[in-house]
Parts: sequence; C-alpha cells; structure tokens
Amino acid sequence: LRGHLSSVRCLAVQQEAGDSLILVSVGGRAEVRLWRLALDTEGRIGALPLAKKLLRGVDKKKPWREAAEERREDPETRVMAVSCLPGQGGAVSVLLACSDAFLRLLRWQEGDSSLELLQEQGAGAHCLLQVVICGAHYALTGSTGGVRCVWRVAEGVVARLTEEPVHQSGVNCVQVAERGAGEHLVLTGGDDCALVLCSLRETGGGVELCREWTSSSWRHGAQ
Repeated sequence: LRGHLSSVRCLAVQQEAGDSLILVSVGGRAEVRLWRLALDTEGRIGALPLAKKLLRGVDKKKPWREAAEERREDPETRVMAVSCLPGQGGAVSVLLACSDAFLRLLRWQEGDSSLELLQEQGAGAHCLLQVVICGAHYALTGSTGGVRCVWRVAEGVVARLTEEPVHQSGVNCVQVAERGAGEHLVLTGGDDCALVLCSLRETGGGVELCREWTSSSWRHGAQ
C-alpha cells in the first residue's frame, strides 16, 4: 500500500461486518490514512484507500484570518501510537497519541474522504508514547514521564478519568486483557526496565486501578 508522504510508524485495525477490515496507518508529517482490506472472489486480499488527514491543517488552504485563529500544532508534532474503535452508524473513531502531549480523537464516516478532528485533549507535559483501547468505552495512554492515564471515550468525547505514575520514565508498551465483566488486566513496560501489572475495574463513577505485581526483584538489563 503506497501513499504516505514519509515513513509509516504505527498501524491499527478495526473489524467490519463480514470479512473486511479497516486499516489505519500513521506516518511521518502527522499523516493518517484509512484503507479497507477485503478478500476478492479469488481469495486474494484487495485494498481500497478510503480517507486521509494531515494534522497540521495543510489538507486545504484557508482564509488567513481563519487560519490565524485556529490552534496550530508544533511543526515537529509526530503521532507516536494509534488505536481505533467502532462508532455508531458504521463510523470509525481513531485515537492518536501525539508527541506534543495531546490525545486526539478523529472520526471517519462511510463516504468521507477525510477524517474529522473531534477533540484535542491535553495529557500533561510529556510526549505520549502509547494509546490502547480497554473495553468498549475506555482508553489507556502512557507518556515519557512514566504516567499512565485512563480515559473515557464515548459519543465523540474524550475525558480523562485518572492518572498514575507507574514507571520512573517512559511507558514504552501497554497491553490489556479482559479478566471478566467490567474488569481488565493492564501490563506496562518502561524505560526503567520494569514491568507493572494492574487490575482495572469499572465502578459506578469511573474506574479503579489496583497494582497486583511488579518486576522489582528481577528486571530487564535494558529498556
């Protein structure tokens, strides 16, 4: 699949009805592209480009007054990680963890050639390295400051619920596994060479995180 202006950094997929998939690819220059992958009648994989967006707003020219009033991203902003989840009416919601410490929510609707930027939510003072979907309505992010945040994602709105320092510095990887109804296991690995395992439980007003295990007695020899 060709079309990105620069190197491809990360991918995410979203299952559609039938055998087709939505593939989200993110590359340099903060560029996001959507593709549909499906099997043809001969069993071969076919790809159809659906939409694209450049976060810095160079998709189209705007009147100078309008352009001067909008929020301008850092020209060096990079998308570090991407996750996606299904929306209503066949829409796809895309979450981007960005180097300027913002979590961005975009939405694509069938027939659109671009993605709509719904929200930009600040996540502190550190670059976001990871974003992972947890269940139907939550997302987790990890930053270079070692902080893990839990977000609620519902009806086109992102809201930060809680945050906790889990590593001395960068949260380099996050994995989530369902443990039972309303409960998940969250495993993170960091620059401090440690692994941290927590349980996440849904409560009436949000979520509760409990640390269950850490690799304090044995650690990796490097990040």
